Amino acid sequence: MADPAAAYPLFHDATRLEIERSGVGELEHRDGWLQITTPDAPVVWRNMVHHAVLSDDEADARIDEIIAHYAALEVPFLWRVTPLCRPLDLGARLMARGFGHFETLCCMTTDPADHPAPDPDGPVVQAVDAASAERYIQTSGDAWGMPEAARERFRTLLARELDQTERNALHFLVFDDGQPAGTGSMSLFPRSVHFSGSAVLDGFRGRGLYRALILERMRVLRAMGRNLVSVHAVKDTSAPILRRMGFRDEFEVASYEYAARA
Repeated sequence: MADPAAAYPLFHDATRLEIERSGVGELEHRDGWLQITTPDAPVVWRNMVHHAVLSDDEADARIDEIIAHYAALEVPFLWRVTPLCRPLDLGARLMARGFGHFETLCCMTTDPADHPAPDPDGPVVQAVDAASAERYIQTSGDAWGMPEAARERFRTLLARELDQTERNALHFLVFDDGQPAGTGSMSLFPRSVHFSGSAVLDGFRGRGLYRALILERMRVLRAMGRNLVSVHAVKDTSAPILRRMGFRDEFEVASYEYAARA
């Protein structure tokens, strides 16, 4: 893998900018700390410590403070541990306080120029516009198991994005025999483009839809002259596919979940 210290700022900045652009939740950002809290969204994606640099002496007390913070709101949350987080045994300290391992993400990069054009006879992938926005929201919501409150928030955000003269995020639907079967998004930043929201509905997997979503976004980015893509890929599912497609591993991130207690 590459040097995490060199690659990490690319992913850190993309995460922070995506949160800021969404206008959702309370963002706490300072040197050595990145956290999002969304009291009215009881999902881990909107309640998370993304980055933490703590001293050995303060770590345990700070972990307890964060547990109490989210417990008071009665929302579950995640704590991500990157190679740059401290202390080095942060993951073990989280587990000792009742967290469970949620997933491991591979942080990966690629150049759109290194990927072939989409198969003209392959799955149909379309950019989302006002006419297809609701289809996109429902397909993505079903794929990710979003509660209705999260879909409504997503609906508001998407409407705002689609109304922008200069778009900073693009979304895509992939179809299987005319049925919407998966979604993918990408956020445009000055330095890079970050892929997110890639998901295929149960019952449609294994048909090349995920790959089609990747290749169509690469085609769009080549036309835009963009040359750097980043993505957080789940280690055991999407990461192997992306690796076969030519994505490069930069570093891994472990996510730990602390569920809201009754």
